[in-house]
Amino acid sequence: MNENSHMTTFKHPPSIISIDTSNCSGRYGAYVYKYTNILNGRWYVGWHIGMFDGTYWHSSKDKEFIKVFGGSEAVLTLEILSTGLIIDMKNLESKILSDQKVKKNPLSYNGAGSPTGNKEPIDLQKVQEVFEILQERLQNGDYEEEDLNVVASLRSIQVREMAEEKSHTIRIREGILETGLEFQNPVLIWEGQDPFGNDEDVRGDGNHTILALLGLKNYNTVKTLRVTREFCEQYSLNLRELRQIGLKMNPRQIVAKRETEDEDAIKQLVGLLEEGTDINPSKTEYGKNICKDLGYKGKKPAHLCNKALRIYKDNLLAKGGLKRAKYDDDHPDNIKSLNRKADSFRNDKAIVITGCTAYGSKIIRAILESVTDPIYSDRYNVHLVCHHNGNDNSKKTWESGEKSSLETLIKSTFAMMAPVVVEDENGLKHEVARTFTIHEMDHYQADIS
Repeated sequence: MNENSHMTTFKHPPSIISIDTSNCSGRYGAYVYKYTNILNGRWYVGWHIGMFDGTYWHSSKDKEFIKVFGGSEAVLTLEILSTGLIIDMKNLESKILSDQKVKKNPLSYNGAGSPTGNKEPIDLQKVQEVFEILQERLQNGDYEEEDLNVVASLRSIQVREMAEEKSHTIRIREGILETGLEFQNPVLIWEGQDPFGNDEDVRGDGNHTILALLGLKNYNTVKTLRVTREFCEQYSLNLRELRQIGLKMNPRQIVAKRETEDEDAIKQLVGLLEEGTDINPSKTEYGKNICKDLGYKGKKPAHLCNKALRIYKDNLLAKGGLKRAKYDDDHPDNIKSLNRKADSFRNDKAIVITGCTAYGSKIIRAILESVTDPIYSDRYNVHLVCHHNGNDNSKKTWESGEKSSLETLIKSTFAMMAPVVVEDENGLKHEVARTFTIHEMDHYQADIS
């Protein structure tokens, strides 16, 4: 193991022989660690929020491990297995403990505990392994020819978000007419994996191929790649994993097949959200890894995750009969509502400003220009009527600090300005301090026209 340079900068228990931090680099939100007893091979795995700095050692409640850790004999090695976002590290610890069957594993000091993370519904490592097996079978010509009508009658796992594309069907049909079935990619069939529990076979892909062949004369067979029930059970493949493999069988770089579309990836991500799996790219790498597994690169995976999150939130709102309220030229009724609310605060002592919270600097400028304009020299009540224009991020930023910061800035600025001098009905002049009040438009509205 690599001796940690920190060993010279902080004290460590005498029971620890060495600390390996070779997997620590840059900044991270949490880490997974592992202790190993060199005398008997027993180990303890845990995770912790924050960066490893020698101030935290473990949270084990195992009496034997606590005794060994607190002893004077140097028998433990400590290794930082991985670093990253909090939820990813929590899930990694859970996966390790699940894979090692800690409750029954005699080598585990975690034996009394249970995995604490969220089980990821798609095991990408397993998906890749199955995908490579299927690819090898295809390369070896390990496929069959079956009756076209029988295969066409099988239920299809709904991999595609969009309906079958006519142009793509025609493209496949032309290829078959030119080169025969050699052009056709085998249709993936999962034996006994009907999601409705009917114990029947289902197609994992090939909708366009089936349509192409059904539109041709003299073709009554189709190439198939069958995956046995025993194989599916061996790998414990769930429906999400079957769909992920189906998407991978349509790689983005292959011309002959319709590539995996953004909508298909988004559908997979939305499905994960509906099942309670977090894919927020600011909290976890899991959603992005799902997209990378399908061939997406660069900033695209995060973009797809964020789009799926918006769709998911929109679906939740729709179920409740709501939608986000937008205040722009495309939504004139909402503009009218905004103006009506602003008008309700207008009088000879008031200044009313309207604006979107996403543009705080514009709001500040508008306020300062108005209170210093000679035409408003006798007005001391300043009202801001604002909205988020349907943007959840703007609303979150506003509520988490921007609103209070704006209030503090404007009120402190007003306090440094000379008060407004007003004249009452008797002709007496008075000094009045400026006030500042914020009014927010509804962020959600009824989903009706």
